[in-house]
Amino acid sequence: MDRTQNETMLNNSEYNTLIKLYSDGLYRYILKANSNPAEAKDIVQNVFLQLWEKRDQIKVETAKSLLYKMAYQNMIDIYRSEKARQEREVMPKSETVNPSAQYGSRELIDQAFELLKPEEKNIILLRDYEGYTYEEISVMLNRPLSSIKVGLYRARKKMQHHLLILENEVR
Repeated sequence: MDRTQNETMLNNSEYNTLIKLYSDGLYRYILKANSNPAEAKDIVQNVFLQLWEKRDQIKVETAKSLLYKMAYQNMIDIYRSEKARQEREVMPKSETVNPSAQYGSRELIDQAFELLKPEEKNIILLRDYEGYTYEEISVMLNRPLSSIKVGLYRARKKMQHHLLILENEVR
């Protein structure tokens, strides 16, 4: 290996530091997106495994955005495989929401959030929950800045619409 390749390669110490710095945040982000603690842990573990496998291509400075990008891709892959599995089942899955069983606004917000598509959830989580800038999200998702802004606006509007419907059903 030449010197420049060694400089960009992620070493054991840097890798362990990245785990300490970002594993909890990644877990919270994934858990908020899919509401399954076991699956969230699996995705975090898988993301860090993928990071280790690509360590010779990773710069420490870009690792954080790459981790979130890989986590998002893992969630999408799981969502797609789950959706395909459900379509193969004989009995269709009931997608009814029972808002009358929920009383607090937090529960209604969570229900409205769950009705969003994974892409919509992701952009809201990255901006509103994790606090990333539009520019950072643009880099993470490899999408134009204008697409991020429009996508976030539409996702928020859709969530607002779902909230209004759920609130009316509760009353």
